[in-house]
Order: sequence, then structure tokens, then C-alpha cells
Amino acid sequence: MGINKASRAGETSFSLLHQYAWSKKCKALSFARSFGPITLSFVALMLIPDKGWSQQRGPSALSQQGGQTGAHRLYARAKENPVSPAIPAALRIEPTSPLGQALASCDKDAAVQETFALPGLKGEVTLDRCYKGHDHLICVFDALIAEAKSLTDSYTPIIDAKYPDFNSVDSICQIKPDALASHMAGAEDFAKRFAGLKSNYDSASKCAINVKQAFRDVVLSDMTQPPEILKSMTETIEADVTRVSDVENQTVDLAAKVEAAKKAMKTLEKIHHAMCVKDKATVIGRAGNAEPAGH
Repeated sequence: MGINKASRAGETSFSLLHQYAWSKKCKALSFARSFGPITLSFVALMLIPDKGWSQQRGPSALSQQGGQTGAHRLYARAKENPVSPAIPAALRIEPTSPLGQALASCDKDAAVQETFALPGLKGEVTLDRCYKGHDHLICVFDALIAEAKSLTDSYTPIIDAKYPDFNSVDSICQIKPDALASHMAGAEDFAKRFAGLKSNYDSASKCAINVKQAFRDVVLSDMTQPPEILKSMTETIEADVTRVSDVENQTVDLAAKVEAAKKAMKTLEKIHHAMCVKDKATVIGRAGNAEPAGH
């Protein structure tokens, strides 16, 4: 009898603990539902037992990459995942655009062979199919750099107008509506061109990094100084990526400023419509890039 009582007592304790744990999970899920699907997913993940993921991954990748930009971020992500990720498809560029024509010219002059291979320990090391030769890679990077410089030259006037800095109705009413509309259209055009540039930059840079990683498996047994050759090959690809990354970083900064100007222009347009007198010839007198009051 004593044994049966102890057994029933143990079962009761286990049942109470199970009910308590289940109640805590239900409360957590109920709380998450009140905040939407994103929170619900997060709480659901928190309820899954830890299988040692943190021990396998080590320190946070984001904390390790603080302050890194351009090529350094790409190299850091590639090192974190030794398996080469699939190269994302680049955003389709208008064929008649300057960048579209330049990229088409690069493809036209690319090597005919489908893949490139180098000697390895257990046979040939096949480079990523995205790689169409060093000439093609340089041609693509040159096209991206030319497009980035074109964006800077064409849309810097939108930044120079300093739309976010306007601070009075008088200065706002001196903006020509036609010029403001032209700059707004320019900002929209910039966003489309920048998206195409960024997409093709990401695709080409990741392809180059995949090729650089493949060099680790190359074995040049027929050469007397294989380390020097492999080092030179690696440094060549790194220099190519760094060159285009530096320009890309500048264009990213430009994109942020254009976006800020676009938001300000939308607000200025509303203020202009609400506050500026339309029948006075002197109300709108200066160009669309009129400087803020006090400049």
C-alpha cells in the first residue's frame, strides 16, 4: 500500500509539473498572438529546446562585423559559411540603359567556355559557373563603377538643393513647382537605377568571392612556387572586389541622401500647396534648388 501511495504521489507531482509547464507555454503563445504573427513565431522558436546551436556558431556574426563595410562584409559572410551560397539573380536592367548596354557588351565578349577549372588534390577544381573569366569580371566591375559615377553626377543637384533644411514659408514659396516636380521625378528614377546597380553589384561581388574561396582547394604541384602564385591570384580578386566596393559604398551614401531629399520634397509640396499664394508673380521666383533661408 505504501508503495502504491508513493507511486500515485509521484504521478500527481509529475502531472502538476507538466500542467504548469504547459500553462506557461500557452500563456506565452497567447501573449504572442496579441502582438501578431512575427511575435508568435519568435515565441514559438523560444519554446524549442536549445540543441547546441550557440555552441556550434560561436560569437554573433553581427558583433564580429561591426564597423566593416563593402568587401570586408562580403568576405566575413563568406568565411562564416564555408559552403558557397547560390549566387542571387541580378535585377534585370533595361537593355537600352547605359548599364544594360555595358553589361551586354561584357557578356558578348566573354569567354566561350562554360566553366573554368584549376588543378586540385583530387582532380580539377571547377570554379563557380557565374565566373566567365577575369576579363569579364573586370568588364562588369568597370560597368558598375561607371554607372555609380553617372548616378553621382546626375543626381547630386537634388542633394545640393538641401530640401530637408528649409525653415520658413517664404523660402518654401520661392521654390518653382516645376523644378520641384522635376527633382521628385529624378529621385524616383534614381531609386530604380540604384536598385539595379546594387543588385548587380551584389551578384558580381559574391561571384568573385566564391572564385576566391575555390582557390583554397587548388594544388599547383607542377610549379616550383605554388604559394606565391595562389597568393597573387587571391590578391588580384580581392583588389577587384575592393575597387568596386569603395565606389558602391559612396553610392549607398548618396542613395540615403536622395531618399531623405525625396521625403522632404513630398512635405514641401504639401506646404507649398497649402501656404503659397498662386496669383503673385513674385512668390515663386527662384530655381527649384533654392537654398534655405539663412544660407
